Amino acid sequence: MMMELGNKVTAVHLKRAAYLYVRQSTLRQVVEHTESTKRQYALKQRAVQLGWRPEQVVVIDNDLGESGASTVDRDGFQRLVAEVSMGRAGIVLGLEVSRLARNSADWHRLLEICAFNDTLILDEDGVVPFSPLGAGFLTGQIDENTKFDPTDFRNNVPRFSPEARKANMVLVDLVKSVAERKGITPAQVALDWLLARKPWIVPIPGTTKLKRLEENLGAVDVELTESDLKEIDELASKLKLEGARLPEAALSMTGH
Repeated sequence: MMMELGNKVTAVHLKRAAYLYVRQSTLRQVVEHTESTKRQYALKQRAVQLGWRPEQVVVIDNDLGESGASTVDRDGFQRLVAEVSMGRAGIVLGLEVSRLARNSADWHRLLEICAFNDTLILDEDGVVPFSPLGAGFLTGQIDENTKFDPTDFRNNVPRFSPEARKANMVLVDLVKSVAERKGITPAQVALDWLLARKPWIVPIPGTTKLKRLEENLGAVDVELTESDLKEIDELASKLKLEGARLPEAALSMTGH
């Protein structure tokens, strides 16, 4: 796993710092759950194994004993968000990040910022790929005529311009064709494609609708065959997506 994960770490990531966030929700947990705390600090060595120098690993642990219900009084978490936002983090490490992200709006927002700044996320379980449905594009519910809310970040992303969406529909059509053949939804194809990659990849699709949540959870019961995966990989490798994945200012910040 470490070797395969190391392939995702680039020179750009290694130029930035690695941030290890350590927390326990209550002082009682700090006292009683010492093993969990040790496991969190041990993630520093994981960063070193991936290529970061020990002095590059920044440990943020001043939120030990603070509730994770919100960012109020959590100076450590606020600092982490600030560092990631400014493009200083190559990777964020934490224990059970996937669980925290599912249950905390603050953590979900952090994952958005990590995706925006090309910051890797690693917890003890593995890699957390943010926006596994391509910010909704792979669900098949978005085309060149879709109008986003004025506050939607996709309005500023070149890949979500009407022209780029029209050109990139070929990727959606590929996912749709597999979905129709399997009797499932495009979203479930996209999620199961990720789940089939490696057992330590933990996709976190975001939604505010119960129907979509149930649909996403249904991907666990879907099984793409080796033939399905090969078809998707071969066709996708020939596609050239139009539009940059981030605004120019963000790309210059991340070095990509």
